[in-house]
Amino acid sequence: MTVDEVKERLMQLAKLGLSRLPPDFIERHREPVVTVVMLSYGRLEQTLNAIRALTEHTSIPFNLLLIENGSGDDVQRQLRQRVEHEDSIQLICLSENLGCGGGRAFALDHVRTEYVMFIDNDIEVFPGTVEHLLHCLEAHADVTAVAGNVILPTGLVHLCGGDYQVSNGVLTIELLGFKKLLDDPSIGDSGPCKWVNGGLTMLKKESLRSHPFDPSMEGYYEDLEWCYRLNQLGVGRFYRQVEAVGLHYHEPKHVTLAFAEGDQETPQNVLAVRCVEAIAHFYRGHGQIIRNLFDFIPELGPTDGQVSLASGRIILELINEYGGQWLTECLRQGRRTIEGSTKAEINWRLERDVSRASTAARDQRFDVLIAQLLEQTNEQGNVIKQSRQEIESALDLADERLRWIRMIEQSTAYRVASSFWSARRRLLALLERSGLTGSAPAVSAAAPTVLPDDDIPAP
Repeated sequence: MTVDEVKERLMQLAKLGLSRLPPDFIERHREPVVTVVMLSYGRLEQTLNAIRALTEHTSIPFNLLLIENGSGDDVQRQLRQRVEHEDSIQLICLSENLGCGGGRAFALDHVRTEYVMFIDNDIEVFPGTVEHLLHCLEAHADVTAVAGNVILPTGLVHLCGGDYQVSNGVLTIELLGFKKLLDDPSIGDSGPCKWVNGGLTMLKKESLRSHPFDPSMEGYYEDLEWCYRLNQLGVGRFYRQVEAVGLHYHEPKHVTLAFAEGDQETPQNVLAVRCVEAIAHFYRGHGQIIRNLFDFIPELGPTDGQVSLASGRIILELINEYGGQWLTECLRQGRRTIEGSTKAEINWRLERDVSRASTAARDQRFDVLIAQLLEQTNEQGNVIKQSRQEIESALDLADERLRWIRMIEQSTAYRVASSFWSARRRLLALLERSGLTGSAPAVSAAAPTVLPDDDIPAP
């Protein structure tokens, strides 16, 4: 499908979805109860297109808070000129880029409504998008946040809410509905999910006040970290609203880090390093490795290998210790971070102006991390060795018991006892055939009961 065909089909689905709202929903919302927060960084025309779609396709009143996130004087001047006559738009221009999480945290201080909606400036909403998100939060008092259904210009779903699984210390993200056609019934119905993306999401302002985004995530995985943290605390409940559609003019961000000799600091590598820094921060806070680390650094190997996992942890420990600049230096010098499939080799060149004490501290830290790696990679071998020893001990015990059984069977006492019980069985059989067992007292194997003298009845 072309982009125009995708937009036409989304418009049809959006208008159909409006019929699922309560009949009096528009009438009950004559005053703004939601503030839409949009961060803008460059891409002026996309920002203006996102604003146009919001104003044209939203039937209830809302406040629009536009945060220009340090794009520079020229972009900010043009943006002021384009929105200065819009009374419903509050524009705040920042002198520096606070990142995604920082920009949203800044915006929250200027929100005066009960609900806040975050939307990326490259997402175009349709009729009912805002209304469906708001209706979900109003209808489900225990829901913390609700995400919309984000569609790519190809007509395929980017995501409609998210899920994740944790196994062996690795957190794997699932984008619900990913790569399904926009009208595919298998996308499923609106309902609970484990995490919501920040690009098309509505929240209760108070929940974000109580549990703010982690600013250290620097714009990547901050929505995942927020949802994971609230889920771990038992205070998060997240929802996805299939009818709240948005068209996302997405620019892929996940790239593979280059380790070729002589590589320069490309924009792709800078972006990837920032993403890996966010993964390292998530690891430091929660002890889980986000699976995407192994996409950024394929030299680490598969996630089901103990060496790969140990190497990944070392990489993240080093980044948390020395920052993303250490990884950037690896790129600039053409050093491979992980070499081979059975061992981890971590090399970097120390900055020339560091002191000897700092160098010694780095070397000591490196030795500790390598020792941790060796301990983890030997763990499986120790477990196997211990299990083998336990099996051998069990077999030795069984042999010993069998030897004692054979000794008993060969003893004189055993043969006498066997003869006695054999003769007893033959005697009982003979008595039974002779009819003598009816008058004879029953033979009991138990010892007779002896009564005290005063219990013996008088003659």
